[in-house]
Amino acid sequence: MRPLDGRGFLLDTQEPISGWRERNIFADDLEMANAAIKEAIAKKQIFELEHRVNRADGSTGWTFSRAVPILNAKGEITEWFGTASDITERKRTAQQRKDEQQQLQLIINMLPASVVVIRGDDLIVEMINQANLDYWHKTAAEVVGKPFLEILPDLADQPFAGQLRQVMATGEIIDVKESPVLFENADGSIRETFVDYTYQPLTDASGQRNGVLVMSFEITERVAARKLLEETNAQLARSEARFKYLIQDAPVAIGVLHGRELLIASANKMILKVWGKTRSIMGLPVAVALPEIQGQPFLQLLDEVFTSGRPYFGSEVKALLENEGQLQEIYLNFVYQPITDGGTDTTDILVVAVDVTAQVNAREELQHINEEMAAANEELATTNEELTEMQQLYQAVNRELETSASRLRMAIESTSLGTWEYDPPSGDLYWSKECREVYGIAENETPTYADFAEHIHPGDRTRVEAVIAQAMDPAGQWLLWPQLPHQAF
Repeated sequence: MRPLDGRGFLLDTQEPISGWRERNIFADDLEMANAAIKEAIAKKQIFELEHRVNRADGSTGWTFSRAVPILNAKGEITEWFGTASDITERKRTAQQRKDEQQQLQLIINMLPASVVVIRGDDLIVEMINQANLDYWHKTAAEVVGKPFLEILPDLADQPFAGQLRQVMATGEIIDVKESPVLFENADGSIRETFVDYTYQPLTDASGQRNGVLVMSFEITERVAARKLLEETNAQLARSEARFKYLIQDAPVAIGVLHGRELLIASANKMILKVWGKTRSIMGLPVAVALPEIQGQPFLQLLDEVFTSGRPYFGSEVKALLENEGQLQEIYLNFVYQPITDGGTDTTDILVVAVDVTAQVNAREELQHINEEMAAANEELATTNEELTEMQQLYQAVNRELETSASRLRMAIESTSLGTWEYDPPSGDLYWSKECREVYGIAENETPTYADFAEHIHPGDRTRVEAVIAQAMDPAGQWLLWPQLPHQAF
């Protein structure tokens, strides 16, 4: 090596030396430098290399070494002419920036927010933290140093690229809440996400805006939960509205008493009817709304239910309630059901009641009727005994009558008198054998009233028919001796 002017950076040499590499090149970079020198010699090309050196003051510095080979007519290298530029400060500054960036990278990786730094009109990704990489489903190698829309072409039709350029142009911060972001998956399906994000302008050393700091929070789960909650609340509101509608028209009395003061929080039409009140009592303590229940058991029962947390069931309990200015006695089946806050503390009491006054009155009336029927049955038993005795007497009289009738028939038959019987309603006519012989009616013929009338003497016929008509009157009495046209008595 020819003499070297170190310019205070490297050690000067006044005469050629052979160990200049080991003397000037930092030991850890010597192998790299020798390899580069060997390659330059072999290829007869310019040698250029940044490497560390041993400075004249004994410290370690950086140099940019550049040597040009000088060739003879045969193309052989005869010597090298080179320079060594002191780049220590530049390297130190670059290293400092690198260290700062690494430190910044460590910091932003610790942040829960997604962070990305984007520079220039091409929207080059300069820095990005792990949270943002995870959100984009990318690696650092896939994004750092590359344009935003090249990394995520599926966002081209969404507002983000335009907003980034707007921030760099105007310097105005953009802050957006619950923005939808749509990514296209590898299979072509769409991944819908939601983010809160802020675009903050960045400037260079001269104060010129040249970048944007993007901070965002993915809130997809929160938005989904909120939408689910909103839908659930809407369904609950609809259900509550339907429930209130059904409760208002329910055929049983239903109300809710709130808090220790038992404020009337809810009351349907039926319970207002039972209480004999209007909706003007809503919000009042039940003791104020129904002053007539003072001295009755209900307030004490409600207090016990509220403090104990145990329900109370009442059956056919008498109550005196004022209705249109008059105290009325009614009977109720009811339940006092405590409602808790999810723990053990009672917050409300649900009141469900049924007016059973008509049922109680009907049962009492039925009991009274049963008592009267029991007394009547006792009287009827006595009457039945009397009827039995009368029936026995009637049977005895019938037997006597049958005996008398039998005797009468025997007497009539023994005297050869003809007898007949006539039933006006049916028109049936019965003639005895002797009577048939008198009237000349054969045994196999069925006589009629007309046959009878035909055999009466014309002179007596009208009188006989009149007498028969009189005989049909229960009050009538008659005795008749008709003249027959062909035979005399």
